[in-house]
Amino acid sequence: MYCKMCGREMDDDAKFCPSCGEPVEDDMFETEESSETKKSRDYNLETLLGVLAIVFSLMNYLGVFFVHLIGIALGSIVLNLVNRDKKEKKIFSQIGYVTGIIGLLLGIVAIVIGISTQF
Repeated sequence: MYCKMCGREMDDDAKFCPSCGEPVEDDMFETEESSETKKSRDYNLETLLGVLAIVFSLMNYLGVFFVHLIGIALGSIVLNLVNRDKKEKKIFSQIGYVTGIIGLLLGIVAIVIGISTQF
């Protein structure tokens, strides 16, 4: 291991550089475990979009027509963001994941009800 301040070689278990006295930081090198537990950069976005998916899907039941399509689109976006985070082994918003699924399902049910009432 080398000192990040002066570049001199030192023992792997050293607490300080023998040349300049710079303390060795334990988190100087990223481990495999810490890279797997990084929070997604879209964590808050996933939650927000999931909640909005539910809101837009429910607005259809209140008489605002066609907004359930926005809810379906937002729910789909959340699921895509979460699946990308899962592949990259990042921490994703579980609330966003659940609300995205609920918003998507509510939108689909609104479509089914709309189609069945036409016949």
